[in-house]
Amino acid sequence: MRTLTIWLSFIGHREELRKWLGRAIDAGDPSALVWLASALDKAGQRQEAEEILRELAADGQPTGTWDLARLLERTGRDHEAEDLLGRLAEDGDPDTMWELVERLEHRGLGPKAEGWLRRMADDGDVFAMLELAQLLEWTASAEEAKGWLRRAAERGDAGAMLELARLLERTGQTEEAEGWLRHAAEAGDFDVLIRLRQRRGRDQRLEGWLRHAAERGNGHAMLELAELLEWTGRTQEAEGWLRGAAELGIIRATRELVMLLEQDGRTQEAERWLRHGTEIGAHSGKVLAGLLQRTGRDHEADHLRRFGIEPGGRTADPW
Repeated sequence: MRTLTIWLSFIGHREELRKWLGRAIDAGDPSALVWLASALDKAGQRQEAEEILRELAADGQPTGTWDLARLLERTGRDHEAEDLLGRLAEDGDPDTMWELVERLEHRGLGPKAEGWLRRMADDGDVFAMLELAQLLEWTASAEEAKGWLRRAAERGDAGAMLELARLLERTGQTEEAEGWLRHAAEAGDFDVLIRLRQRRGRDQRLEGWLRHAAERGNGHAMLELAELLEWTGRTQEAEGWLRGAAELGIIRATRELVMLLEQDGRTQEAERWLRHGTEIGAHSGKVLAGLLQRTGRDHEADHLRRFGIEPGGRTADPW
């Protein structure tokens, strides 16, 4: 019945839609009331739609409450919509709390938004801790912001570790900042590793952090470490880390390894890696075809482009 009502709504058969919604409601599907309210609203019967949604909201039905809040907003009753969502949020619905935070911040009501963020942060929401810390930093409450960032960082959030290190550095606590930067690298979050590299350039400490993360099996750290080692002329060690990252299925590592192998004249080994990459769907087919051409196998390169490869990596026969 629900699938049929969606289809009837899509093609605009309002009367038949209402009939089937009525049957779905009789069958005990409360979401059908939400659909009915939506159909009435689209048909211009807004008052009837609102009455249905108010009944659902009074029963504590979240979807009905959200739809009623949207209807109220469309009719210029923003404060009533906000109060309605506030009552749902008081019951502990996290999605509604976040919606309220966004609305309040958009309207410049920072203190109200802060209250909801504190409630979520106290309940252990790491994202709320980060948002609250940012809000507190804007309002010159740097020490309290550090406290919330520490709580988030202690729960293993690498982004919080990086933000905490940034704030600690800004307030002269460089030794503690250093420790959190190391923890962030060890946590292995790819975005954090990239940001560390951008912030620290070729800093020798970055190599140590990346090495810690790479030794713990983080493939992206292996790749970043390999590129740093290659840049400083340690190509043999770089190759080892590239192999490790490639074995974990990181596409860029496979391509970097192939380039290094080909430059060293080990084209057969480079080809094996490319065939493996093509086989597992790593978009290495074009690179492999180029390598075949460079080694004088134009005919096989054409076959590869047209017919792909077989399981095991062999160029497929014509089909």
